[in-house]
Amino acid sequence: MAHVVGLGSIILPDLAPIRYLGCRIRRGRITAIVLESLKWTLYSYAHERPSKFVGLDKEAFLAGVESAFKYLHSLGLAHNDINPHNIMMGETDDGGVCSPVLIDFDSCGLFGEQTHTGRTRGFADAEDVEEFVSLKRHDEFSLGRLREWWDEEHEPKEVDADED
Repeated sequence: MAHVVGLGSIILPDLAPIRYLGCRIRRGRITAIVLESLKWTLYSYAHERPSKFVGLDKEAFLAGVESAFKYLHSLGLAHNDINPHNIMMGETDDGGVCSPVLIDFDSCGLFGEQTHTGRTRGFADAEDVEEFVSLKRHDEFSLGRLREWWDEEHEPKEVDADED
């Protein structure tokens, strides 16, 4: 984000799927927060774990993505670059899948604010791809495009049982 949002002004909901582990301090200032590491982006999971990917509950997963950006919207922010490379996920100890986690907030901004980066082609409305303004509709459009990506390019198919 181009602007500074104080950590105290963003309270993560109790259902936050990743754990806060601490922060890095340099010269008396917080320079980074340290969060639990997640192994895959949605894109890499689809390609590296295809037999598990096809078994995911798509609607529940996408509802988690929608919940994440709606939480940002409740704070007056839009992510502006939701795509399979900007959604992290992991597996639980029992082999289940963790809730989706949005990453890459360099395009995030307050509604109506100029952003410093564009949006990902293929996940942005063609008319908006070069628009450098933070808007709710960018996230809503990207969710629809994400659903299409899931259906069109990664529909269930026969996979080798030994691939995972």
